Amino acid sequence: MDNFEDGIEKDLKDLEKTNKNTNTTSSKNIIYSFETKEFPEYERSVRWYISLLVIGLLLIIYAIFSQSYMMFLSFILIIALILILANKEPRNIIVKITNSGIILNDEIVYLYDDIDTFGVFVSPPNSYLSLYMRDGFTPYNKVPLGKENPEDIANIIEKFISREDGKENIFHKLDNILKL
Repeated sequence: MDNFEDGIEKDLKDLEKTNKNTNTTSSKNIIYSFETKEFPEYERSVRWYISLLVIGLLLIIYAIFSQSYMMFLSFILIIALILILANKEPRNIIVKITNSGIILNDEIVYLYDDIDTFGVFVSPPNSYLSLYMRDGFTPYNKVPLGKENPEDIANIIEKFISREDGKENIFHKLDNILKL
């Protein structure tokens, strides 16, 4: 376990040097690296926006008839958030797989020690890694794979943590279905 912890400390020190100096992580710890979009970009038709508007209006009308002002406010905020997220342009991110974890854009680090299991979700044209964390505020995280071969990436990560496909919950499947 000492070697693993030493590897984590070394990667974190490299990240600190990255942010201070050259903006690149030490290449000797990187097993695989690729660039992708932070989330899939969907084409949303006019029908998608009309459907959102109709469902939103029905929910708002229900909240008004129920005389629940908190529900009314919640529905307004949820609809506004969906519209903002639906129109957001995805950034390009660099994903680095190292000996001690997965690094996104030299900003977010998922250490293998903090990950319980992972899975691969493929729904063409989208694929991503599902990271199931041991604890914390976000028990589930997605890492987009873009055009990379999901099985190749999974084979690398399987050397460090166990794989458990098909564990996505209903909210993450809806995310894909509703094109959010």
